[in-house]
Amino acid sequence: MDKQFVQRVVFQFKDRRAKPFTNKQRWGVTEPSDQKSVLCQFEAKPVDEIKSQVAKKANKRKLANQIVGGRAGRTRRAGERERAETGDPGVPGDADGLRRPCHVRGRVQYLVAVDLKNRTTMTAAQAQAAQTQKPAAEEAKHRVSYFYDSEQGLYKKLDVLRPRLLSNTAMTRFHSDEYIDFLKYVTPDNMSDHKEKLQRFGLGEANPIFDGLFEYVQLYTSGSIAGAQRLNNKMCNTAINWSGGMHNAKPSEASGFGYVNDCVLSILELLKNHDRVLYVDLDIYHGDAVEAAFYNNKRVMTVDFHKDGNIFPGTGDVDDIGVGEGKGYAVNIPLKEGIDDKTYLSMFKAIVGKAMALFQPNAIVVCSGANSLSKERLGCFNLSTKGHGECIRVLRDANLPTLLLGGGGTNLCNTARCWTYETAVAVGEDIKDDMPFSEVYDYFAPTFKLHDSVSNMENLNAKSYLDEINSKIFDNLQSYVATAVPIEKMQVEESLPAPDKVAKSDTVPSSGAKAAASAAKS
Repeated sequence: MDKQFVQRVVFQFKDRRAKPFTNKQRWGVTEPSDQKSVLCQFEAKPVDEIKSQVAKKANKRKLANQIVGGRAGRTRRAGERERAETGDPGVPGDADGLRRPCHVRGRVQYLVAVDLKNRTTMTAAQAQAAQTQKPAAEEAKHRVSYFYDSEQGLYKKLDVLRPRLLSNTAMTRFHSDEYIDFLKYVTPDNMSDHKEKLQRFGLGEANPIFDGLFEYVQLYTSGSIAGAQRLNNKMCNTAINWSGGMHNAKPSEASGFGYVNDCVLSILELLKNHDRVLYVDLDIYHGDAVEAAFYNNKRVMTVDFHKDGNIFPGTGDVDDIGVGEGKGYAVNIPLKEGIDDKTYLSMFKAIVGKAMALFQPNAIVVCSGANSLSKERLGCFNLSTKGHGECIRVLRDANLPTLLLGGGGTNLCNTARCWTYETAVAVGEDIKDDMPFSEVYDYFAPTFKLHDSVSNMENLNAKSYLDEINSKIFDNLQSYVATAVPIEKMQVEESLPAPDKVAKSDTVPSSGAKAAASAAKS
């Protein structure tokens, strides 16, 4: 038999001998049955013996997971020694009560959601893909790698945490009870029976109902709240939850693909321990719900860079500066199509620098939407990942407690590039431009680079237009924003539940109620 026919040998177990056959035999092509014509003869163990060995290995792995949560025993012992030295209580346990090792590498912590049933970590995009039962190849498209690669070691600079899922009542600090209850109740099977509520709550084609919707909402909201809590407790300087950043969700309405506004809930959480919070929005769409929630509040300043009113949601004019006590504390920078890195960064550094000098925040929340990048399907800006990441670098250098959230991004590859690079910026790590090989390597063709090129679209932001915006913003900041004025901390009866605690009650604080009422009126 010609050797070219023996491309692969496939096993069929029978008693103690393996019966090999070639690909041609497998697909019905007859070949000589003489065993000498086969390149090699194989000995095999009985099937029962092989199954027994596989079962033993599986039991060992299962036992290891039960003892140390998937890590080696020495890792757990090292983690316990480190927690004893630093006083870090460690990562909250899962539903089974087990505690996970907490290794503080630097002071940056990355919040991921966890599937408590299957005990696997995942991003919100992965969770949604799992709930909708997408094929593995389709799920790989939606997976964003934040750790880059083992050689680069970016994940070693992060303390990866699994936040405990919030209860539905914890979200009613900003959202209405009826709306949250409906999100928990509605499914694709019963949605046809609630057409009136679907319309009232903004659910449908733009904000679809899918299996596991409420679990998905819990995942990304829990990560953002847990990050704010750890900043409050001074357990880190920077917390990251790229699954969050749903800045368009209203108190009783889904909007802009967002169902629960984790940005507002995170700011409310930070206000418990910080006098003033600065919210910076890099998403191309205006964060109308966040602005409305604190429109009359001088403890929160919102600085929003977005496309002008010719795009969703049609708000965010430069003259919208807040009302009452919050007048001057809403800063809107509406930009036209094609803005590039140089123009954007000049505006960003000037306006954010002025705002921070006058407002003097104690903490920062960032909605780092990647839809303001070049080549975005629904966007129209012309920013590179380096230009976008430079904004994060400016905020990082302020050396304030910072919560980094995700946001929009329909170009999946560029979104992955952006948030990977900004994770590296947050931890102060330089990473290679060459994309490491992975299961999604082919999606980054043809360049296979971390930094993609920008387009040649025209920048429609004339210098006179930008100068006019700068002048108005600087005048408003100087006129209305007091400098270094002590602000009485918000009195809160009950805090949101810590990741390892169950909520006993979820009383809405007075300022949270005002924020919700303000957002509802708008």
